[in-house]
Parts: sequence; structure tokens; C-alpha cells
Amino acid sequence: MSTVEDILDRLGTLIVRYPGLIILLFLTLTGVFAVGLVNVEAEEGTEEFAEGVDAYDAGENIAPMLEYLEKKIDDLSVFAGRARNINP
Repeated sequence: MSTVEDILDRLGTLIVRYPGLIILLFLTLTGVFAVGLVNVEAEEGTEEFAEGVDAYDAGENIAPMLEYLEKKIDDLSVFAGRARNINP
């Protein structure tokens, strides 16, 4: 079984014996990655990750109820504030 030192020794030997091949491999890999990077497409937003997920659908279903409850809480807060301002 090869150790890390053995692998590095072999790699060092290859680099010393065939520097042109190493440069060619590096440039080829760089070209492949550059072409792949140009072909990457991305869309804005998070809709493609959210729609169709159960948690997203549940949130959409409960949103109107939460808005209603927030309004009621605001109304209760105003009422409670008025009750505290009354001096007996």
C-alpha cells in the first residue's frame, strides 16, 4: 500500500520528467472548466426551490389566517391600551 510520501515522490518525478505534459494537462483542465463555467445558467429568486414543497404550501395556506390574527391582535392591543389609560 502506498503512503502519501510515495505518491508525492512519484508525482514529483513525473513533474520533473514531463513538465510539458503537466502544463498541457493543466491548460486542458482549465479550458474544460472555463467552457463549463460559460454554460452555467441561473435564474433569479427562490421560487424554483420553494414551490411544490409541503412546507411552502402549508405557509401559503395559513398566510391569510395569520394576517387576520395579526389584525385582531393589533385591535386588542389598542383596546388594552385604552383600558389602562382609564383612571377610576
